[in-house]
Amino acid sequence: MVIWWDEETAPNEQKISAEKPRFKDPNDQTKPHPMTDLWREAVLIIQIHHCLDSRCLRGPGGTRLKNSKYGFPFALCSEERLDMTGIRYEYPRSDIEDVSVSP
Repeated sequence: MVIWWDEETAPNEQKISAEKPRFKDPNDQTKPHPMTDLWREAVLIIQIHHCLDSRCLRGPGGTRLKNSKYGFPFALCSEERLDMTGIRYEYPRSDIEDVSVSP
């Protein structure tokens, strides 16, 4: 999901994550941001990976894979980093509901 910020309100933390939006209302931190539901709906429609057996779960020679060859579902992760192979980036995912979110 892409959210455009002006310079004064841009967050200082990482810019890429693979999480469903869970923003707080800037005027009342006990409530969700008024746009959170709309943002979450967009993520659910556009950024959730759905494994297809014929595409994601097939390896060389048609062998059946345990996990998607694209890495889904990903493990929870607190920071952006390279995976153990050094080939794929892992992005922050703090909740189990985020394991199939594509950044």
